[in-house]
Amino acid sequence: MKFKREPTKPIRPLIMCGGSGIRLWPASRSERPRQFPPLFGALSTFQETLRRVAEPGLFGRPVIVTTKDHRFRVADQLEALGIEADVLMEPQTRDSGPAILAGVRHNREAS
Repeated sequence: MKFKREPTKPIRPLIMCGGSGIRLWPASRSERPRQFPPLFGALSTFQETLRRVAEPGLFGRPVIVTTKDHRFRVADQLEALGIEADVLMEPQTRDSGPAILAGVRHNREAS
């Protein structure tokens, strides 16, 4: 018996990029949280994550959840890699749960 495989939608990655990175201090500070400075080479951990999800056949346009304090860093680092993404801004950091919910709601509305 053969099964017909239905075409699947590409995965839309959700990247949470909000907190201040206090567990990585002193390398990370509130002005420059852990996801933005390069730690293991020329790219930041945020940019490394973006590169991992940039395969168009598998991944769709990423959704980035960040805070208004980090919006310009996010935009600059996206532009440096030539990657387009949907950027959602939380008014303030509220931990992972609300960031995940915001991303899920955005994906549902975009479908």
